Amino acid sequence: MLAHTKQRNLVSNWLFDESGSDLVEYAMLAATVGIMAAAALALMPGILKAVYQSWDAGTQVIWDPCDPGASSTCH
Repeated sequence: MLAHTKQRNLVSNWLFDESGSDLVEYAMLAATVGIMAAAALALMPGILKAVYQSWDAGTQVIWDPCDPGASSTCH
């Protein structure tokens, strides 16, 4: 009977002991931030490519070079 009570107290103390809980919370926060950063980095090349292509397409129509053999006045 006494051994059973000791085991119950040991399990109860282990379940409700809050020492070290701050460390676990910070570890979970760091893991979450790391996962989000990895996800953002995985999406970054596609986003940058789309932004660059959009910018490039917009700037291609801005400047139209003059024909070297044309008259001196250029549009």
